[in-house]
Amino acid sequence: MSQLPRGPYKVVDHAESFEVVDADGYNIAYIYFDLTNDEVSRRVRRRLTKAQSRAIVECLLSAGCPASPADDALPRR
Repeated sequence: MSQLPRGPYKVVDHAESFEVVDADGYNIAYIYFDLTNDEVSRRVRRRLTKAQSRAIVECLLSAGCPASPADDALPRR
């Protein structure tokens, strides 16, 4: 049986992603975003905006995420 990730968690801001790391240094999540303001390009690459990615990180850290994200939170296929 695997153990749950231990807090406190650290957020590492990379060029096009946020990385969430637990107290033991294990990667919990990578949340990628697109820096361009071109919505078409962002949808083609299936990337979030930086603000959307940050909101997901904050949600993960607070453990207050709803079971399913809002319809406008994720890019459409």
